[in-house]
Amino acid sequence: MLEDVVIESEQVSRMIETELAVVGRIGDTFNTIANNNLNYTMKVLTVWSLALTIPTILTGFYGMNVGLPGAHTSYAWIMVLIFSVIIALLLLFILRIGHKL
Repeated sequence: MLEDVVIESEQVSRMIETELAVVGRIGDTFNTIANNNLNYTMKVLTVWSLALTIPTILTGFYGMNVGLPGAHTSYAWIMVLIFSVIIALLLLFILRIGHKL
């Protein structure tokens, strides 16, 4: 009877080791999937932050009290806005061609 208990305890020990290995693999798989999703999210956020930085820089320059080309015309803010949108779209286009987006 003691031998049966020893055999059963060895079997339980092997089963626990097997289950721990399976659970470890499942956890690793879940972590890999979560990291891939996080990497994609961070890539998208980085690209959009780059695209939104350009208009901020341009409008910041034209908000300073220094003489800039075209700053004294009545439609200067429209030119800055259009120029910012064109540069941001150009950046997004370049990143899409380079497969970064």
